[in-house]
Amino acid sequence: MTCSEVPASELSLTWGQQAIWDAMKALGAYDHQFNLRWTLALPTPHPIPRVLAALEWIVDRHESLRTLYRGEDGVATQRLLERLDIPLHWRPVGTQRGETDRAAADLAEELCKRSFHHGDEAPLRVGLLHSDDEVTHVVLAISHMAADNDGLARVADELLGRLEASELALPPPAQPRQIAALQSTASWLARGERATGYWIETLRAAPPMEAPPRVADERSPRFWRGLLTSRPLLGAVGCLARTGGISTTSVLLAAVGSALGTLTGSRRPCVMLMCSNRTREPFRSTISPVALEGILSFDIGGEDGGQTEGANAASGFLAVARRAWDASLLAYRYAQYDKPALTRAIARADGFRSGMHRTCWFNDLRLERRPQEARPAVDDQQTGAFTWMDFTHEQGDAALAFHVYDHADTLQITLTADTRVVGPDAIEGVLRDVEQLIMDAAIAAATPGDMHV
Repeated sequence: MTCSEVPASELSLTWGQQAIWDAMKALGAYDHQFNLRWTLALPTPHPIPRVLAALEWIVDRHESLRTLYRGEDGVATQRLLERLDIPLHWRPVGTQRGETDRAAADLAEELCKRSFHHGDEAPLRVGLLHSDDEVTHVVLAISHMAADNDGLARVADELLGRLEASELALPPPAQPRQIAALQSTASWLARGERATGYWIETLRAAPPMEAPPRVADERSPRFWRGLLTSRPLLGAVGCLARTGGISTTSVLLAAVGSALGTLTGSRRPCVMLMCSNRTREPFRSTISPVALEGILSFDIGGEDGGQTEGANAASGFLAVARRAWDASLLAYRYAQYDKPALTRAIARADGFRSGMHRTCWFNDLRLERRPQEARPAVDDQQTGAFTWMDFTHEQGDAALAFHVYDHADTLQITLTADTRVVGPDAIEGVLRDVEQLIMDAAIAAATPGDMHV
Protein backbone atom coordinates (compact mmCIF):
# COMPACT_ATOMS: atom_id res chain seq x y z
CA MET A 1 0.00 0.00 0.00
CA THR A 2 1.31 3.42 -0.93
CA CYS A 3 0.01 6.38 1.00
CA SER A 4 1.07 9.80 2.19
CA GLU A 5 -0.12 11.57 5.31
CA VAL A 6 -1.52 15.06 5.51
CA PRO A 7 0.98 17.15 7.50
CA ALA A 8 -1.22 17.66 10.58
CA SER A 9 -1.36 16.63 14.19
CA GLU A 10 -3.37 13.70 15.42
CA LEU A 11 -7.09 14.52 15.41
CA SER A 12 -9.69 13.55 17.98
CA LEU A 13 -12.23 10.85 17.23
CA THR A 14 -15.92 11.56 16.96
CA TRP A 15 -18.24 10.22 19.64
CA GLY A 16 -19.31 7.46 17.30
CA GLN A 17 -15.76 6.51 16.37
CA GLN A 18 -14.64 6.43 20.01
CA ALA A 19 -17.51 4.09 20.89
CA ILE A 20 -16.53 1.73 18.08
CA TRP A 21 -12.83 1.92 19.03
CA ASP A 22 -13.58 0.91 22.61
CA ALA A 23 -15.89 -1.92 21.51
CA MET A 24 -13.29 -3.27 19.10
CA LYS A 25 -10.55 -3.13 21.70
CA ALA A 26 -12.79 -5.09 24.06
CA LEU A 27 -13.08 -7.83 21.43
CA GLY A 28 -9.31 -8.06 20.95
CA ALA A 29 -8.41 -10.70 18.37
CA TYR A 30 -12.11 -11.12 17.55
CA ASP A 31 -12.59 -7.50 16.44
CA HIS A 32 -13.03 -8.60 12.83
CA GLN A 33 -16.65 -9.34 13.83
CA PHE A 34 -17.24 -5.60 13.44
CA ASN A 35 -16.01 -5.49 9.83
CA LEU A 36 -18.67 -4.42 7.33
CA ARG A 37 -19.23 -5.87 3.88
CA TRP A 38 -21.20 -4.97 0.78
CA THR A 39 -21.38 -6.84 -2.50
CA LEU A 40 -22.33 -4.59 -5.38
CA ALA A 41 -23.51 -6.57 -8.41
CA LEU A 42 -23.27 -4.08 -11.26
CA PRO A 43 -26.42 -3.92 -13.43
CA THR A 44 -24.13 -3.89 -16.45
CA PRO A 45 -20.39 -4.68 -16.43
CA HIS A 46 -18.11 -1.67 -16.60
CA PRO A 47 -14.57 -1.32 -17.97
CA ILE A 48 -11.88 -1.71 -15.35
CA PRO A 49 -10.53 1.86 -15.75
CA ARG A 50 -13.99 3.32 -15.14
CA VAL A 51 -14.44 1.29 -11.96
CA LEU A 52 -11.01 2.26 -10.65
CA ALA A 53 -11.77 5.93 -11.30
CA ALA A 54 -15.06 5.64 -9.39
CA LEU A 55 -13.28 4.00 -6.46
CA GLU A 56 -10.68 6.76 -6.37
CA TRP A 57 -13.52 9.31 -6.39
CA ILE A 58 -15.32 7.70 -3.42
CA VAL A 59 -12.11 7.48 -1.37
CA ASP A 60 -11.34 11.11 -2.14
CA ARG A 61 -14.90 12.12 -1.20
CA HIS A 62 -15.01 10.37 2.18
CA GLU A 63 -11.95 10.99 4.33
CA SER A 64 -12.70 8.18 6.78
CA LEU A 65 -11.85 5.65 4.04
CA ARG A 66 -8.26 6.94 4.00
CA THR A 67 -7.61 7.48 7.68
CA LEU A 68 -5.35 5.67 10.15
CA TYR A 69 -6.48 5.14 13.73
CA ARG A 70 -4.18 4.86 16.74
CA GLY A 71 -4.62 4.81 20.46
CA GLU A 72 -3.21 3.93 23.85
CA ASP A 73 -4.86 3.66 27.25
CA GLY A 74 -8.31 4.07 25.75
CA VAL A 75 -7.63 7.43 24.08
CA ALA A 76 -7.58 7.13 20.30
CA THR A 77 -6.79 9.59 17.53
CA GLN A 78 -7.03 9.62 13.77
CA ARG A 79 -4.63 10.78 11.09
CA LEU A 80 -5.86 11.55 7.60
CA LEU A 81 -4.00 10.21 4.55
CA GLU A 82 -3.61 12.63 1.69
CA ARG A 83 -3.69 9.84 -0.88
CA LEU A 84 -4.18 6.10 -0.88
CA ASP A 85 -3.47 3.29 -3.29
CA ILE A 86 -6.63 1.29 -2.67
CA PRO A 87 -5.92 -2.33 -1.66
CA LEU A 88 -7.44 -4.32 -4.56
CA HIS A 89 -8.18 -8.05 -4.72
CA TRP A 90 -8.91 -9.41 -8.20
CA ARG A 91 -10.97 -12.47 -9.12
CA PRO A 92 -11.59 -13.62 -12.71
CA VAL A 93 -15.10 -15.03 -13.18
CA GLY A 94 -17.21 -16.59 -15.91
CA THR A 95 -20.53 -15.44 -17.30
CA GLN A 96 -22.94 -17.48 -15.14
CA ARG A 97 -24.58 -15.00 -12.74
CA GLY A 98 -25.29 -17.51 -9.97
CA GLU A 99 -21.70 -18.72 -9.90
CA THR A 100 -20.43 -15.14 -9.98
CA ASP A 101 -22.67 -14.12 -7.09
CA ARG A 102 -21.35 -17.01 -5.01
CA ALA A 103 -17.76 -16.06 -5.86
CA ALA A 104 -18.49 -12.49 -4.75
CA ALA A 105 -19.96 -13.68 -1.45
CA ASP A 106 -16.93 -15.89 -0.85
CA LEU A 107 -14.57 -13.00 -1.53
CA ALA A 108 -16.50 -10.73 0.83
CA GLU A 109 -16.16 -13.35 3.55
CA GLU A 110 -12.43 -13.67 2.88
CA LEU A 111 -11.82 -9.92 3.02
CA CYS A 112 -13.84 -9.44 6.21
CA LYS A 113 -12.52 -12.30 8.31
CA ARG A 114 -9.17 -10.58 8.89
CA SER A 115 -8.76 -7.74 11.37
CA PHE A 116 -7.63 -4.33 10.16
CA HIS A 117 -4.33 -3.05 11.55
CA HIS A 118 -5.62 0.46 12.00
CA GLY A 119 -2.31 2.06 12.85
CA ASP A 120 -0.76 1.39 9.45
CA GLU A 121 -3.52 -0.08 7.26
CA ALA A 122 -6.28 1.80 5.48
CA PRO A 123 -9.76 0.75 6.71
CA LEU A 124 -10.83 -0.38 3.24
CA ARG A 125 -10.34 -3.50 1.11
CA VAL A 126 -11.89 -3.82 -2.32
CA GLY A 127 -12.54 -6.97 -4.31
CA LEU A 128 -13.13 -6.76 -8.06
CA LEU A 129 -14.69 -9.65 -9.98
CA HIS A 130 -13.98 -9.29 -13.67
CA SER A 131 -14.68 -11.04 -16.93
CA ASP A 132 -11.95 -10.16 -19.40
CA ASP A 133 -11.56 -6.39 -19.07
CA GLU A 134 -14.92 -5.60 -17.46
CA VAL A 135 -15.91 -5.62 -13.78
CA THR A 136 -19.11 -7.45 -12.85
CA HIS A 137 -19.04 -7.11 -9.03
CA VAL A 138 -17.44 -4.73 -6.56
CA VAL A 139 -16.91 -6.14 -3.06
CA LEU A 140 -16.36 -3.68 -0.23
CA ALA A 141 -14.86 -4.68 3.11
CA ILE A 142 -14.70 -1.69 5.46
CA SER A 143 -13.64 -1.34 9.06
CA HIS A 144 -16.39 -0.19 11.39
CA MET A 145 -14.04 2.66 12.35
CA ALA A 146 -14.61 4.15 8.89
CA ALA A 147 -18.34 3.60 8.46
CA ASP A 148 -21.49 2.21 10.02
CA ASN A 149 -24.22 0.24 8.28
CA ASP A 150 -26.10 3.27 6.97
CA GLY A 151 -22.80 4.79 5.87
CA LEU A 152 -21.84 1.63 4.02
CA ALA A 153 -25.13 1.70 2.14
CA ARG A 154 -24.39 5.31 1.18
CA VAL A 155 -20.95 4.34 -0.13
CA ALA A 156 -22.51 1.62 -2.31
CA ASP A 157 -25.22 3.96 -3.62
CA GLU A 158 -22.77 6.73 -4.42
CA LEU A 159 -20.32 4.36 -6.06
CA LEU A 160 -23.02 2.87 -8.26
CA GLY A 161 -24.32 6.33 -9.10
CA ARG A 162 -20.85 7.43 -10.16
CA LEU A 163 -20.51 4.38 -12.40
CA GLU A 164 -23.94 4.68 -13.99
CA ALA A 165 -24.02 8.47 -14.50
CA SER A 166 -21.66 10.63 -16.47
CA GLU A 167 -22.17 13.42 -13.91
CA LEU A 168 -23.09 13.03 -10.24
CA ALA A 169 -23.70 16.27 -8.38
CA LEU A 170 -23.62 15.68 -4.63
CA PRO A 171 -23.04 18.14 -1.79
CA PRO A 172 -19.80 17.58 0.11
CA PRO A 173 -20.27 15.31 3.11
CA ALA A 174 -19.36 16.24 6.66
CA GLN A 175 -15.99 14.69 7.48
CA PRO A 176 -15.10 13.05 10.81
CA ARG A 177 -12.62 15.80 11.73
CA GLN A 178 -15.39 18.39 11.29
CA ILE A 179 -17.86 16.36 13.36
CA ALA A 180 -15.26 15.82 16.10
CA ALA A 181 -14.62 19.57 16.26
CA LEU A 182 -18.36 20.25 16.51
CA GLN A 183 -18.79 17.73 19.32
CA SER A 184 -16.12 19.49 21.38
CA THR A 185 -18.13 22.73 21.50
CA ALA A 186 -20.04 23.85 24.59
CA SER A 187 -23.48 23.29 23.05
CA TRP A 188 -22.70 19.71 22.07
CA LEU A 189 -21.08 18.93 25.41
CA ALA A 190 -24.28 20.18 27.06
CA ARG A 191 -26.28 17.91 24.78
CA GLY A 192 -24.17 14.99 25.95
CA GLU A 193 -24.81 15.93 29.60
CA ARG A 194 -28.58 15.98 28.98
CA ALA A 195 -28.35 12.54 27.38
CA THR A 196 -26.40 11.26 30.39
CA GLY A 197 -29.10 12.56 32.73
CA TYR A 198 -31.81 10.80 30.74
CA TRP A 199 -29.90 7.51 30.70
CA ILE A 200 -29.42 7.54 34.47
CA GLU A 201 -33.06 8.47 35.07
CA THR A 202 -34.26 5.64 32.81
CA LEU A 203 -31.95 3.03 34.33
CA ARG A 204 -32.93 3.96 37.87
CA ALA A 205 -36.64 3.69 37.01
CA ALA A 206 -36.34 0.34 35.22
CA PRO A 207 -36.66 -2.72 37.45
CA PRO A 208 -33.83 -5.29 37.44
CA MET A 209 -34.15 -7.73 34.57
CA GLU A 210 -32.51 -11.15 34.83
CA ALA A 211 -33.18 -14.49 33.20
CA PRO A 212 -33.80 -17.29 35.71
CA PRO A 213 -30.81 -19.62 36.23
CA ARG A 214 -32.63 -22.60 34.67
CA VAL A 215 -32.58 -20.80 31.28
CA ALA A 216 -28.78 -20.84 31.13
CA ASP A 217 -27.01 -23.69 29.34
CA GLU A 218 -23.36 -22.75 28.94
CA ARG A 219 -21.72 -24.08 25.81
CA SER A 220 -18.42 -23.77 24.03
CA PRO A 221 -18.19 -21.56 22.03
CA ARG A 222 -19.93 -19.33 24.54
CA PHE A 223 -22.05 -17.14 22.22
CA TRP A 224 -24.64 -18.70 19.89
CA ARG A 225 -26.65 -16.96 17.20
CA GLY A 226 -30.00 -18.20 15.94
CA LEU A 227 -31.81 -16.92 12.85
CA LEU A 228 -35.56 -16.81 12.20
CA THR A 229 -36.51 -16.19 8.56
CA SER A 230 -40.15 -15.56 7.64
CA ARG A 231 -42.01 -14.19 4.66
CA PRO A 232 -45.42 -13.98 6.43
CA LEU A 233 -43.82 -12.12 9.34
CA LEU A 234 -42.77 -9.31 7.02
CA GLY A 235 -46.36 -8.73 5.98
CA ALA A 236 -47.66 -9.09 9.53
CA VAL A 237 -45.31 -6.40 10.82
CA GLY A 238 -46.43 -4.08 8.02
CA CYS A 239 -50.09 -4.81 8.76
CA LEU A 240 -49.71 -3.84 12.42
CA ALA A 241 -47.68 -0.72 11.60
CA ARG A 242 -50.38 0.50 9.21
CA THR A 243 -53.17 -0.33 11.64
CA GLY A 244 -51.48 1.42 14.56
CA GLY A 245 -50.03 4.35 12.61
CA ILE A 246 -46.59 3.55 13.97
CA SER A 247 -43.25 2.41 12.63
CA THR A 248 -42.43 -1.20 11.82
CA THR A 249 -39.47 -0.89 14.20
CA SER A 250 -41.89 -0.11 17.03
CA VAL A 251 -43.90 -3.25 16.21
CA LEU A 252 -40.75 -5.34 16.45
CA LEU A 253 -39.62 -3.59 19.63
CA ALA A 254 -42.99 -4.36 21.25
CA ALA A 255 -42.65 -8.04 20.40
CA VAL A 256 -39.02 -8.23 21.54
CA GLY A 257 -39.82 -6.38 24.77
CA SER A 258 -42.77 -8.67 25.47
CA ALA A 259 -40.67 -11.77 24.84
CA LEU A 260 -37.98 -10.41 27.17
CA GLY A 261 -40.65 -9.79 29.78
CA THR A 262 -41.80 -13.39 29.52
CA LEU A 263 -38.20 -14.60 29.81
CA THR A 264 -37.22 -12.43 32.77
CA GLY A 265 -40.53 -11.79 34.54
CA SER A 266 -40.07 -8.03 34.14
CA ARG A 267 -43.07 -5.87 33.26
CA ARG A 268 -40.81 -3.03 32.10
CA PRO A 269 -37.95 -4.54 30.09
CA CYS A 270 -34.98 -2.30 29.41
CA VAL A 271 -33.48 -2.35 25.92
CA MET A 272 -30.56 -0.63 24.27
CA LEU A 273 -31.72 0.56 20.86
CA MET A 274 -29.15 1.34 18.19
CA CYS A 275 -30.03 4.81 16.88
CA SER A 276 -28.79 5.84 13.45
CA ASN A 277 -28.47 9.55 14.40
CA ARG A 278 -28.81 10.50 10.74
CA THR A 279 -32.02 12.51 11.03
CA ARG A 280 -30.25 15.87 11.21
CA GLU A 281 -27.20 17.65 9.92
CA PRO A 282 -24.27 17.26 9.88
CA PHE A 283 -24.79 13.49 9.95
CA ARG A 284 -27.05 12.92 6.94
CA SER A 285 -24.29 12.81 4.37
CA THR A 286 -21.39 11.34 6.33
CA ILE A 287 -20.48 7.66 6.14
CA SER A 288 -18.52 7.77 9.39
CA PRO A 289 -19.99 5.87 12.35
CA VAL A 290 -22.48 8.14 14.09
CA ALA A 291 -24.93 5.51 15.40
CA LEU A 292 -25.00 5.15 19.18
CA GLU A 293 -27.16 3.26 21.64
CA GLY A 294 -30.32 4.80 23.01
CA ILE A 295 -31.91 3.52 26.19
CA LEU A 296 -35.60 2.71 26.52
CA SER A 297 -37.94 0.97 28.91
CA PHE A 298 -41.68 0.53 28.43
CA ASP A 299 -44.62 -1.26 30.02
CA ILE A 300 -45.47 -4.49 28.20
CA GLY A 301 -48.86 -5.00 29.85
CA GLY A 302 -52.01 -4.77 27.72
CA GLU A 303 -54.67 -2.07 27.99
CA ASP A 304 -56.18 -3.82 31.02
CA GLY A 305 -52.81 -4.15 32.74
CA GLY A 306 -52.00 -7.66 31.50
CA GLN A 307 -51.30 -9.61 28.34
CA THR A 308 -54.36 -9.87 26.09
CA GLU A 309 -55.55 -12.78 24.01
CA GLY A 310 -58.12 -13.60 21.35
CA ALA A 311 -60.08 -10.68 19.91
CA ASN A 312 -58.18 -8.23 22.13
CA ALA A 313 -54.77 -9.43 20.98
CA ALA A 314 -54.47 -6.70 18.34
CA SER A 315 -55.56 -3.80 20.56
CA GLY A 316 -53.44 -5.00 23.49
CA PHE A 317 -50.35 -5.52 21.36
CA LEU A 318 -50.76 -2.17 19.58
CA ALA A 319 -51.05 -0.43 22.96
CA VAL A 320 -47.65 -1.91 23.87
CA ALA A 321 -46.27 -0.96 20.45
CA ARG A 322 -47.37 2.65 20.91
CA ARG A 323 -45.55 2.76 24.24
CA ALA A 324 -42.51 1.31 22.50
CA TRP A 325 -42.87 4.03 19.85
CA ASP A 326 -42.96 6.80 22.50
CA ALA A 327 -39.99 5.30 24.34
CA SER A 328 -37.98 4.96 21.12
CA LEU A 329 -38.53 8.63 20.26
CA LEU A 330 -36.99 9.59 23.59
CA ALA A 331 -34.17 7.11 23.02
CA TYR A 332 -33.36 8.79 19.72
CA ARG A 333 -33.56 12.24 21.29
CA TYR A 334 -30.92 11.30 23.86
CA ALA A 335 -28.61 9.19 21.67
CA GLN A 336 -25.84 11.76 21.20
CA TYR A 337 -23.14 11.60 23.85
CA ASP A 338 -19.52 10.85 24.67
CA LYS A 339 -19.82 7.17 25.56
CA PRO A 340 -16.81 6.89 27.91
CA ALA A 341 -18.15 9.90 29.84
CA LEU A 342 -21.62 8.35 29.92
CA THR A 343 -20.27 5.03 31.23
CA ARG A 344 -18.35 6.78 34.00
CA ALA A 345 -21.42 8.79 35.01
CA ILE A 346 -23.61 5.68 35.17
CA ALA A 347 -21.02 3.95 37.35
CA ARG A 348 -20.86 6.94 39.74
CA ALA A 349 -24.65 6.92 39.96
CA ASP A 350 -24.72 3.17 40.70
CA GLY A 351 -26.69 2.68 37.51
CA PHE A 352 -25.53 -0.88 36.83
CA ARG A 353 -28.28 -2.59 38.76
CA SER A 354 -28.35 -6.06 37.23
CA GLY A 355 -26.49 -8.33 34.85
CA MET A 356 -28.95 -7.77 32.00
CA HIS A 357 -30.44 -4.32 32.52
CA ARG A 358 -28.34 -2.69 29.81
CA THR A 359 -27.11 -5.67 27.86
CA CYS A 360 -30.20 -6.40 25.79
CA TRP A 361 -29.57 -4.86 22.38
CA PHE A 362 -31.93 -4.23 19.50
CA ASN A 363 -30.59 -3.14 16.11
CA ASP A 364 -32.88 -2.75 13.10
CA LEU A 365 -30.59 -2.98 10.07
CA ARG A 366 -33.25 -3.07 7.37
CA LEU A 367 -32.73 -0.65 4.50
CA GLU A 368 -36.49 -0.36 3.94
CA ARG A 369 -38.53 0.04 7.13
CA ARG A 370 -41.82 1.35 5.74
CA PRO A 371 -44.76 -1.08 5.48
CA GLN A 372 -45.35 -1.83 1.81
CA GLU A 373 -48.96 -2.28 0.73
CA ALA A 374 -48.05 -4.76 -2.00
CA ARG A 375 -46.60 -7.29 0.42
CA PRO A 376 -48.74 -10.17 1.67
CA ALA A 377 -49.99 -9.18 5.10
CA VAL A 378 -50.81 -12.34 7.02
CA ASP A 379 -50.49 -16.06 6.50
CA ASP A 380 -51.63 -18.02 9.55
CA GLN A 381 -50.55 -21.37 8.12
CA GLN A 382 -46.81 -20.83 8.10
CA THR A 383 -44.10 -20.32 10.67
CA GLY A 384 -40.63 -19.05 10.00
CA ALA A 385 -37.59 -21.24 9.46
CA PHE A 386 -35.11 -21.37 12.33
CA THR A 387 -31.42 -22.06 11.72
CA TRP A 388 -28.17 -21.64 13.61
CA MET A 389 -25.85 -19.06 12.11
CA ASP A 390 -22.54 -18.97 13.94
CA PHE A 391 -20.80 -19.47 17.27
CA THR A 392 -17.98 -17.56 18.87
CA HIS A 393 -16.05 -17.30 22.11
CA GLU A 394 -16.17 -13.50 22.09
CA GLN A 395 -19.16 -11.29 21.28
CA GLY A 396 -18.69 -8.25 23.51
CA ASP A 397 -20.61 -7.46 26.69
CA ALA A 398 -24.19 -8.01 25.47
CA ALA A 399 -26.01 -10.92 27.06
CA LEU A 400 -28.67 -10.75 24.32
CA ALA A 401 -28.53 -8.98 20.97
CA PHE A 402 -31.39 -8.85 18.46
CA HIS A 403 -30.72 -7.83 14.86
CA VAL A 404 -33.35 -7.37 12.16
CA TYR A 405 -32.74 -7.64 8.42
CA ASP A 406 -34.79 -7.86 5.25
CA HIS A 407 -33.65 -10.23 2.54
CA ALA A 408 -35.32 -11.61 -0.60
CA ASP A 409 -38.83 -10.58 0.48
CA THR A 410 -38.45 -12.06 3.97
CA LEU A 411 -37.96 -10.67 7.45
CA GLN A 412 -34.95 -12.02 9.31
CA ILE A 413 -34.43 -11.73 13.07
CA THR A 414 -31.28 -12.97 14.75
CA LEU A 415 -30.73 -13.47 18.46
CA THR A 416 -27.17 -13.75 19.71
CA ALA A 417 -27.00 -14.89 23.32
CA ASP A 418 -24.42 -15.59 25.96
CA THR A 419 -25.21 -19.22 26.79
CA ARG A 420 -24.13 -18.56 30.39
CA VAL A 421 -27.33 -16.46 30.57
CA VAL A 422 -29.65 -17.85 27.87
CA GLY A 423 -29.04 -21.34 26.47
CA PRO A 424 -29.62 -22.61 22.91
CA ASP A 425 -33.13 -23.96 23.54
CA ALA A 426 -34.23 -20.61 24.93
CA ILE A 427 -32.70 -18.74 21.96
CA GLU A 428 -35.10 -20.43 19.56
CA GLY A 429 -37.91 -20.13 22.09
CA VAL A 430 -37.53 -16.36 22.42
CA LEU A 431 -37.49 -15.90 18.63
CA ARG A 432 -40.60 -18.08 18.34
CA ASP A 433 -42.29 -15.96 21.02
CA VAL A 434 -41.51 -12.80 19.04
CA GLU A 435 -42.96 -14.40 15.91
CA GLN A 436 -46.10 -15.67 17.66
CA LEU A 437 -46.88 -12.34 19.31
CA ILE A 438 -46.72 -10.52 15.99
CA MET A 439 -48.63 -13.12 14.02
CA ASP A 440 -51.43 -13.42 16.59
CA ALA A 441 -51.88 -9.65 16.75
CA ALA A 442 -51.75 -9.28 12.96
CA ILE A 443 -54.34 -12.03 12.42
CA ALA A 444 -56.65 -10.36 14.95
CA ALA A 445 -56.11 -6.96 13.31
CA ALA A 446 -56.30 -8.06 9.67
CA THR A 447 -59.21 -7.24 7.41
CA PRO A 448 -60.37 -9.95 4.96
CA GLY A 449 -58.29 -8.31 2.25
CA ASP A 450 -55.18 -8.66 4.39
CA MET A 451 -55.60 -12.39 4.82
CA HIS A 452 -53.80 -13.70 1.79
CA VAL A 453 -50.55 -15.35 0.89
